[in-house]
Amino acid sequence: MKKYLYYTAGVLPAAAGVLASIITADAGYLFLTVFFFCCSISVFSGIRKKYENDLIQISDILEQLIRGDGSPVITENADSLVSKLQAQTVRLHAMVTKYNEKLLEEQEEVRRFLSEIAHQIRTPLTNMETYLDLLREQDLTKEEQNTCICAVEQSERKIKFLTESFISASRMEHRIIQIRKEKQDLRETIAKAIFQVRKKALEKHMEITLDCPAALSLSHDRNWVSEAVANLLDNSIKYSPASSEIIVRAVKNEMFTQIDVRDFGMGIPDDENQIFRRFYRGSNVKNQEGFGIGLYITREIVKRHEGFLKVKKESDGTSISIYLPC
Repeated sequence: MKKYLYYTAGVLPAAAGVLASIITADAGYLFLTVFFFCCSISVFSGIRKKYENDLIQISDILEQLIRGDGSPVITENADSLVSKLQAQTVRLHAMVTKYNEKLLEEQEEVRRFLSEIAHQIRTPLTNMETYLDLLREQDLTKEEQNTCICAVEQSERKIKFLTESFISASRMEHRIIQIRKEKQDLRETIAKAIFQVRKKALEKHMEITLDCPAALSLSHDRNWVSEAVANLLDNSIKYSPASSEIIVRAVKNEMFTQIDVRDFGMGIPDDENQIFRRFYRGSNVKNQEGFGIGLYITREIVKRHEGFLKVKKESDGTSISIYLPC
């Protein structure tokens, strides 16, 4: 019994020491666990607060865009995701603003165009009504009847020109027109354009000179290219003095075939970069008949051929060049 007591007295302190060490170790682990958990919460709260501030900034930028308070200001300069989102938002705002400005500009052009149509079409319609009333009278001489008929025909041509030009412009706008290229003689294409305006040139006693090699072939749509050249010629005839000359020249370069239409008319003002816009009329031709459609159609035809146009102010007229890829 005494031996057992001695054994117990020796073992119990040792067991108590081991148990105490275990308890101490567990307490340390528990403390570290609690410490790291608290640190994680603190870090997470900091990250969350930062992202909340970032989202608030992005929300403020979007609110500025919605209200239209002007261009938003980037407040983040670091190379971070938030700064990239802010920069992209500002770029999006600039794109939307530019699109809206262009849309308003086009709407204003359409309003001006409709007003111009109403003004231009009113005169020929009134003339047609007047001369048709005169033709109904029984006591007109043969000469007076012919005068009335000629006046009605002239008014009808104006209305037809307006209608066809508007339809062509609309087809161009909605990309209904299809370009069918074939390799063919360019000289014949230009000659076809000259024939289209020949009558107008004769009425003003104007001469159209063609300088084009006979063997110059080019892949193009003859119908549409001839219309493009005819539009340039029609402009030159309209805004050039009687008995003047128009020179059409074609030459093949390394990359492009160039068609020049050179006149000796009134020239163009300082807005030469604008003359190919739809419904645009130069500041020096406001009192002339026209609708600002011909040059727009020419530009669209050339663009469909993957070419471009250049206009040059001469000392005594204007030179417009069409460049078509060889």
